[in-house]
Amino acid sequence: MTPSLAYTAQPGARRRPRKQGGLRPRLMVALLLLLAASLLFAAGTPKPDKLVLRAADLGERWPLTLTGGTLGCDDGGAITLTGDDNVSYALNDRAVAAGYPAPLKVWKYDDSIGGVNMPLAPLIEIGRPLCRGDAS
Repeated sequence: MTPSLAYTAQPGARRRPRKQGGLRPRLMVALLLLLAASLLFAAGTPKPDKLVLRAADLGERWPLTLTGGTLGCDDGGAITLTGDDNVSYALNDRAVAAGYPAPLKVWKYDDSIGGVNMPLAPLIEIGRPLCRGDAS
């Protein structure tokens, strides 16, 4: 037999095991993780739709006889305040249209103007950012 420079497999010789995976699957996983992270970042943190308020938070501008409550807004833009009495009162027209009762029983009168209720505007201003859409 003449020696040959060509490689020939020898029976019983060990072959090096082939790597499973490689760079391509790892790159795909990294790209998918990057895509998921960017989507989560773009979505941002969800806005709260409720906020606990106390009369002391607004001081003299607190327009209700309640000592506090939970300010909320539904997807339709209805801004409400659920008092310690567990009644949700309407603070804007959308809330009245949605069936919430007006806060007539708990609405303070403005002492500086006889026979006029205090404005609900401070509560509405705080409640508006809780809405997902534009609320008025």
